[in-house]
Amino acid sequence: MRTRHEGIPPGSASASIVLRAILECGLAGQHDAMIPSPIALLILAAGTLASTAYLPHWLLCFCLLGATEAIALPALGGSSVVPGPAFLPFLLVRTLRERGRLFTLRRVARPIFWGWALALWGALAAFFLPQIFAGDVLVMMNDRSTSTGVSLIPLRPMSGNLVQLVYLVGGTVGMTCIRSLLHTEARRDHFADAVLLVGTLNAVATVLNITTFYLHLPDLLTPIKTANYAIQTPRMGAAGLLRLQGTFPEPSTYSGFTLPIFTYCLSLWMHRYRPVYSGSLALLSLIFLAISTSGTAYVALTLYMVVWLGHVAWKGFAKNETRHTVLTVVGTTALATVLMAILIFLPAVVERIWHFLDVSVFSKAASKSGAERAAWNAQAWQNFLDSYGFGLGVGAARASSFPLAVLSNVGAVGMALMCTFIASVARTQAVSGEPLSPPVAAARQAMLAALLAVTVSGTVMTPDLMFYTYAGVAASRVRAPGAPSG
Repeated sequence: MRTRHEGIPPGSASASIVLRAILECGLAGQHDAMIPSPIALLILAAGTLASTAYLPHWLLCFCLLGATEAIALPALGGSSVVPGPAFLPFLLVRTLRERGRLFTLRRVARPIFWGWALALWGALAAFFLPQIFAGDVLVMMNDRSTSTGVSLIPLRPMSGNLVQLVYLVGGTVGMTCIRSLLHTEARRDHFADAVLLVGTLNAVATVLNITTFYLHLPDLLTPIKTANYAIQTPRMGAAGLLRLQGTFPEPSTYSGFTLPIFTYCLSLWMHRYRPVYSGSLALLSLIFLAISTSGTAYVALTLYMVVWLGHVAWKGFAKNETRHTVLTVVGTTALATVLMAILIFLPAVVERIWHFLDVSVFSKAASKSGAERAAWNAQAWQNFLDSYGFGLGVGAARASSFPLAVLSNVGAVGMALMCTFIASVARTQAVSGEPLSPPVAAARQAMLAALLAVTVSGTVMTPDLMFYTYAGVAASRVRAPGAPSG
C-alpha cells in the first residue's frame, strides 16, 4: 500500500530518456536548435530523483521562475522555454509510471474531456487557420525590430503558433497529471503545503526586490532573469513606489502569479487549514499586491474582493451560516470605519492615495501604454470579425484581454469550449456528497483570481501553467470509501 510520501525510486530511467530524446532531437543536424541552460540540470534532477508526492512542489517552484530560461530555441525565433513547461515531460512520465494511465476513455472526467477538446480545437486552428487567412488580415504580433516589441503585420504562419500551441497542450497535460496524482486527500493536503511553500518563496523574492532597490544594492534576482523576454528593470512607479516584479519579467505577470497565491491562502485560512501560516501569508501577499503599483493587481483584486464578499454574504445570510455572517458584518464595518477615519483625519494621505490610483489605474487608459493596449483589443476584435468568427489560430494574434485573445485566436467555437471547460471545473462535486476539502475549495478561488488577472491584461489565449495546475486540483473529487479511482 502506497503512502503519501512514496514515489518512484531514485534513478528512474524513463525521465532521463525523455530529456535525452529532447536534447538529441534538438542537437541532431542543427546544433543550435535547442540549447539547455544550467537550470535544465536541476529540472533533470528533480524529474528523476524527487519522490512522486513532491512533484507538485517542484512544478510550482519551477513556475515561480517566470523569467528564467530553461531551454533556448534559436530555431523558433529565439523563443525561451521557462522551467515550468520544461518540467512537464518528467511530470507526465512519472505520473504514468505511478498511476498507469491518466484517465480511461470510457470514464473520463468532464473537466479533462473539455480541456482536451479545447486543446484539440486549438491544434486544428493553429495548423490550418493561419494558412487559410494568410495575407488577408492584419494582426498585432511580436516584432523584435520595434521598440515596443509589437507591431501590425499581415497574418502568416509563425513560430508563435507552435509555441503557444505547445503551451496550450502542455497546460492540459499538466492539469491531467495533477488531477491523476492528487487521488487521495493526503496528496491534496500535500499540494496545499506546496502552495504555501511557493507563496513563501515568492514573498522572499519580493522582499529582495524591495530591499535591493531602496538600498541601492545590485539586484540579486538578475542572475535568474535570463529568458528572452522584454524583461523590465526595477523602477519607480506611481507615487514614488517601486513597481514590484519579483522573479517575473514585469509587474503584470508578478501580479498574475501573486493574486492566486493570496486567494488560495485566504481560502485556506477561511477553512482553518494551518490558519496561522495561511493567514499570515495571505496578509503578506495582499500587502505586496497593494504596493505593487500594478494596474492588473488593483483591478483584478477589486473584482475578486467584490465577488468574494458577495459569496461570503450569500453563504452567511442565505444559508444561515453564522461564521460567514459575522465575517461579512465585521469585515465590512471595519473597512468602512478605517476609510472614514482616513477621510476625516488624514486628508493629505487621501490626496496622495488618489493621485497614486489616478496614475496607476484611472488614467491608465489615457497613457501611451493604455492607448497601445486599447489598440490591441480593437484589432483583436476586428480579427475575430475578419475570420468570420473562426479566429486566426493559436498564437496568431495578440490582445490585451484574455476573452478577446481567445476570440481572435480560436473564435466562437474556442470560446464556447473554454467556457464549458471552466464551468465543468467549477461544477465538479464531491462523490461522497461531503463538502469540498480545503485544498480543492482554495484551488477554485485561485482559478477565479487567475482568470480575473488575465481578463484585465492577458495578451495570449493560453492561460499559464499555474492556472492549469489549480484547475487540476479543483477538478479532483473526494471519493466515498470503496469508490473506484479514475
